[in-house]
Amino acid sequence: MVVSTTTLQPVTIPTHVKGILVTSFRALLSIPSTETPLYCVGAATAARAQRMGFNVAKVGQGNAVDLATALVAENKQGPLLHTAGDQADPAAWQPLQQNGVQVLMQTAYTTHYVTQLSRAVTSLLKHNVLQWVVGYSAAGVATFVQCAQKAGVDINNLSLLALSEQVAAAGNDFKQIVVAPNPTQQELWHTWQTKIQKNLAA
Repeated sequence: MVVSTTTLQPVTIPTHVKGILVTSFRALLSIPSTETPLYCVGAATAARAQRMGFNVAKVGQGNAVDLATALVAENKQGPLLHTAGDQADPAAWQPLQQNGVQVLMQTAYTTHYVTQLSRAVTSLLKHNVLQWVVGYSAAGVATFVQCAQKAGVDINNLSLLALSEQVAAAGNDFKQIVVAPNPTQQELWHTWQTKIQKNLAA
């Protein structure tokens, strides 16, 4: 069962923008072909951007605040464009704005979350047929937990495979939490195959 769906929105890059801030690989899908340099959060997002032909000028290894701080230290000039989901928090770019760098915001995609679990999924969860949840985002995990609790499903009987530590933090009530070593689809499923599926089959 999928707890969220994403709708892409095409991004228009103003001619005066000197860089594009990218905090999610989904945002890349809405950015048109451009020579404008990209400043990416995370090696996985940066690698995907490079494969898509974008010019990645900076890779932030932490979160958006860490990237903003690094750009300030390098005296990057604006304006910069942040393309992200509709729930993105612009507060992360305060270090840039406090140093006179204008950050423009454009929504690259909108995310829609379910409000309840289906009867079939609820039954499978309650009878322990489904025992693992795969989490790609903190918001997605939080939505699942809320819907499961509303349906009377005991989260303590379920395990979570999380894309990152940030995603895992949204699932404190799970019986077991396994985090992919790197936040990529490849690492996520490699973890499933080597650490979880192998044990389930034993």
